[in-house]
Amino acid sequence: MRAAFVDLFSRVDALVTPTVAVTAFGAGQLGVASIDGTPVDPHLGWSPFSWPINLAGLPAATVPCGFDRDGLPIGLQIIAPWLDEPTIFKIAAAFEEAQPWAGRWPEMRR
Repeated sequence: MRAAFVDLFSRVDALVTPTVAVTAFGAGQLGVASIDGTPVDPHLGWSPFSWPINLAGLPAATVPCGFDRDGLPIGLQIIAPWLDEPTIFKIAAAFEEAQPWAGRWPEMRR
């Protein structure tokens, strides 16, 4: 897997993905479903974009990028080659400066 990422980063500066495959779910909740209602594996099915990055030891950051139809936040994951955190910071800062979520907050629920 690490070799595949080394090859990828020989062609691109960074990789941008969703942070997770589902929107927010309750702490400890198992049996979550994708946005179309399809059940996902309760252990790794909701995180197919993040665990490979952790396994490969790559730096990544998550920034908010919008909200789902229920008003829950959605994250954007920015990934760079090993030891290239400055690229992540530059991309995250540029995206944050655009502020596509400015003035919008998720509704607090009990």
